Amino acid sequence: MSYEDILKGAANAFTLHYAYINNVGKEIGIDKAEEISADVCRMMGSMRGKIIKENADLEQFTPEAAAAAARGSIEEDFGIITKLIEEGPDRIVYECRNCPVYDGAYRAGMDPGSIEAQCRYAPVGYMEALVRELNPNLSYRLRKFRTSADDTCEEEIVLG
Repeated sequence: MSYEDILKGAANAFTLHYAYINNVGKEIGIDKAEEISADVCRMMGSMRGKIIKENADLEQFTPEAAAAAARGSIEEDFGIITKLIEEGPDRIVYECRNCPVYDGAYRAGMDPGSIEAQCRYAPVGYMEALVRELNPNLSYRLRKFRTSADDTCEEEIVLG
């Protein structure tokens, strides 16, 4: 399967996910629907982190090792390619150009402001749970959210 196939499949899955969230939100309220989505994302991030940790030959995940594992995971799972833009002993910063989450949410009818709010709630929760599972002393943060599908997000993993 090609990278483009993974990215297209992930965007289609996120379109379905956000269409579902929007419709469930009409029944139970959008806040409750988004809260459930965020809970599921955190659970999935934790599960993915456990799998990565179990298969790694590391005693301790440094920010660099955790970032490499997290970046590899989202590329493999969702087709999201990242580029390292800052590296230090306690911090790794990378940018994300292509985003099937953004594309899927946009196709499901969400406006950019709602997409950002949802990303900061659910996908960020996924990444935070994944990183904390690798090393509880690490945290994940979305530093900059894209202004459009063609823009980039900046994400960081920090020790302490």
